[in-house]
Amino acid sequence: MVKKWNCGFLVLLLALLLGIKNGQCQRSIGVDWEYAVECAGTAKDGSYIVSVVCEGKNLKKTIEMAMKSAIHAVLFKGVDGTAAGCVKHGALVTNPNAIDEHTVFFKALFKDDIYKRFVIETPGTVYTTIKTSRGIRVVITLTVIKDELRKYLEKNGVIRGLSTGF
Repeated sequence: MVKKWNCGFLVLLLALLLGIKNGQCQRSIGVDWEYAVECAGTAKDGSYIVSVVCEGKNLKKTIEMAMKSAIHAVLFKGVDGTAAGCVKHGALVTNPNAIDEHTVFFKALFKDDIYKRFVIETPGTVYTTIKTSRGIRVVITLTVIKDELRKYLEKNGVIRGLSTGF
């Protein structure tokens, strides 16, 4: 019997094995790491379930980087819809100058642990760790609370509210 492979799983596995990096945070907001993020399933309205591949020196810091990476992807890159049951979601921040215009805001978001209000480890998550020459590589499933993140961005003037006119 031939098993059908989930396309999203294969992409994530490829990223894990080959070390393909999908994004790099901007140095101007005080973070500099690489990651790969993809949709890992459907969530309740207003949330995304994402799978993140991230490298670091130790497990605790790498999981923190994965959480930041999930937020960064939702903010600036969007989340692909290649996995079964997933829908592609665009980035919340569409202004290409947003980081320059709101540098203080984004530094605080990532450095002051504000991001932790908008991302949690998905219940029942079992993460995978692999030793690498630079430390460890972690694959973890996280839930990003997109609606609350959007409200926070709107409240702080980073993006326009959905109820504002064109």
